[in-house]
Amino acid sequence: MNRLIELSSFLKKYKYLDQSYNFSNIDISTILLHYKKGIQLLYNKKIRAENLKNEIIFLIFVCFHNNNISQINASRIWSLICKNLFLKIFEQNLINEYPLYKKYIFIVGMGKIGVKDLNFTSDIDIIIFFDSKNSSYKIHDFNQSVKKLISDLSNISLNFFHKIDLRLRPDLGNSYIITDIENAIEYYSSVGRNWERLAFHRSQFMGGNILLYNDFISSIRSFLFRRSFDYYAIDEIKNLFSQSLTNTSLDIKNSFGYIRSCENIIQFNQLLWSGKFVDLRENNIHKIFKILSNYNFLSKADLTTIKDAYYFYRKIENYLHIKQNTFQNNVSKNDDFLSIIDPNYYDQLLEKSIDIQNIFKKLFDNQTTTKDIKLEEFNKKSNEIIIKLIERAKNINSSNSVKDNYLKSIYHLIDLLSQNKNKDELLIKFDYLINYYKSGVHLTSLYKYNQHLFKEIIFIFDQSPKLTNLLQKNNFLIESLVYFFNYGLPNFCLREPTENFDLDLKKIIQDIYESIFLLDYLYISKKISIKIYLKRRNRDISKFLFNLFQFVKIDYLNNKPGIYSDLTPILFGSLATKQAISSSDADIFFIYSNTKNNHIDNIKIVRRFYNIFNQYIDRNFISIDDRNKPFDKTSDQVISLKNFFNFYKNTNEIFHILSFQKIQILSPSLQLTKIFYKNKKNVISQHIKPDTDYLKKMIAIKKPLEDIKDLFQIYKICFEITAINNHKFKQTKRLEDIRESLISGDLTSSPSKINKKLYLDELLKDLF
Repeated sequence: MNRLIELSSFLKKYKYLDQSYNFSNIDISTILLHYKKGIQLLYNKKIRAENLKNEIIFLIFVCFHNNNISQINASRIWSLICKNLFLKIFEQNLINEYPLYKKYIFIVGMGKIGVKDLNFTSDIDIIIFFDSKNSSYKIHDFNQSVKKLISDLSNISLNFFHKIDLRLRPDLGNSYIITDIENAIEYYSSVGRNWERLAFHRSQFMGGNILLYNDFISSIRSFLFRRSFDYYAIDEIKNLFSQSLTNTSLDIKNSFGYIRSCENIIQFNQLLWSGKFVDLRENNIHKIFKILSNYNFLSKADLTTIKDAYYFYRKIENYLHIKQNTFQNNVSKNDDFLSIIDPNYYDQLLEKSIDIQNIFKKLFDNQTTTKDIKLEEFNKKSNEIIIKLIERAKNINSSNSVKDNYLKSIYHLIDLLSQNKNKDELLIKFDYLINYYKSGVHLTSLYKYNQHLFKEIIFIFDQSPKLTNLLQKNNFLIESLVYFFNYGLPNFCLREPTENFDLDLKKIIQDIYESIFLLDYLYISKKISIKIYLKRRNRDISKFLFNLFQFVKIDYLNNKPGIYSDLTPILFGSLATKQAISSSDADIFFIYSNTKNNHIDNIKIVRRFYNIFNQYIDRNFISIDDRNKPFDKTSDQVISLKNFFNFYKNTNEIFHILSFQKIQILSPSLQLTKIFYKNKKNVISQHIKPDTDYLKKMIAIKKPLEDIKDLFQIYKICFEITAINNHKFKQTKRLEDIRESLISGDLTSSPSKINKKLYLDELLKDLF
């Protein structure tokens, strides 16, 4: 430490702090206590803001150098103290003239302070937003006061604190350094650029009215977090992050392979996918490393390499800055100051930069290669399609690089297809996608972001007519495939309703299509087991039905003031037991419990739910069966909770007894759920136990020797009767075989290999 102090003019200047502290014992508590005392001295004008700031920097550096805190905690504590000190100075200078100013502003920290990784000499990048519509202060007057304050704090003066940079604010065509909130919302929503979207990914709320901030972020959320990007937006984002070996000197921040490259790799993927996955919106760079470990776009080895390099670079950067307390990023080979912390620092920097450059190139460079087209492998019709696809490049109104990328993707696709026995049929399907999916340029460009894409679409076209049909009708599922290859299977999450019912509806329908499509794809490609497949598929469909019904009910009640409804869906059958297969109907019914319910309004809610479901959901994707109702097929579509349980308590019909065993309530009310299952348990305890006579009756009604679905039903009934009577079901393996055969038949249209007579005989042999 003494040697470092000798070589640093900054450390020499503040060495006097050794009169107050034992440097080897400085910890976070020491730093915070010193800051607390310093704030009082600042208020009493016994210390300048610059000196207090530099004393804190000195203490944090000593604490970090002595390994009393980690580098991560050092940068975080400095980010927090710097933010707090700035806000206190801001308040001290404005509160007398504008006593209510906090009500009408919020301040957003950008860049390093935004990601809570501020280094010792970084500028403090901020945007100050002002609610001129509701404020009693004129924006011109408040702007003048803030402008003078920022100038005093940023420039050499008695009030100098730190360099404050407001250049990231939106260009609203005026000279104000503060930004009107309404104008900012209009700006970002209409002409906001990708670099501004990136800036907000590196931001945090610093101070002011947090309710104003939350409303503002909500208003520009669709700008900040896009669910998908077209090709040109992706190309522009790539240009934001483009880097190459242009610097002759080693700039620890900006040279290719150093701090900026590490940040770009991370933030490129945040920018692309945070619209779909909320956890990727995290602004704390220390936390985002951990979050990214849950995704697959970078290998664990690459992510570890980036993280280790980033923190090593930041350590070197901190020592560079502390040496003279200046914004110095150039690293020389023989620096005595840096050699004290690591004699091999320069070689390590070069070695790590090569690793980062290689990872960067893998992410941003196009790896496709152009091969000669083997037209002779295709028929005449296919040759015509191929020629048109290639000629289409002439009509792409963009750069030559975009045209080249399109052609390379087409060449690669044709090369892949030439090796497939169904090449001509597959080419027709791809031609349809390329011509009708947004633009052929966008589809083919997605190949660059994961080169599994064409192979897996070929697999889907080859293996599954059902998934092929889904893909053709719902082109956004192509992006879902790209997401899966890079990040893994998304979770279907319940959404909160907003004021825009149509948008809510669109989002949850897209979510469930994406989830089920990917699960079906994973199952037929043998990437997940049937156990995981059934569990995830049944769970997501149940959540979707609940979410959709809640949206419909809430929307109805919002348009009918004074109407009360606690109407709740009930699942029957295999979906309730999490055993529904891909061809199963969703058996559903509705109950209500409170006497304040209006029966007619509840019927209208259910009918609207069915109308919306039937209008927007393909029956081949999910179909609802509402015939499994108490009483009979002509009974109402809703029933009170009391009547529901009374019916099942008083029935001796084996069909209803078995049906009642398989019910699940979908309710947000924990109290109602407890009441429901308590009543269910009580009713089941009073039921008679069905015997095999019912099974014989069902075998006579159904056709298990002709239809595998009927055979499956017989097996399930037998399984249920056996379970109710506490007997062991001996044909579990055959039941699973039939289930898998039905799923395979539904998804791939492959004929069943189940010997129906043998399976039925084996079942009956065990029973009779």
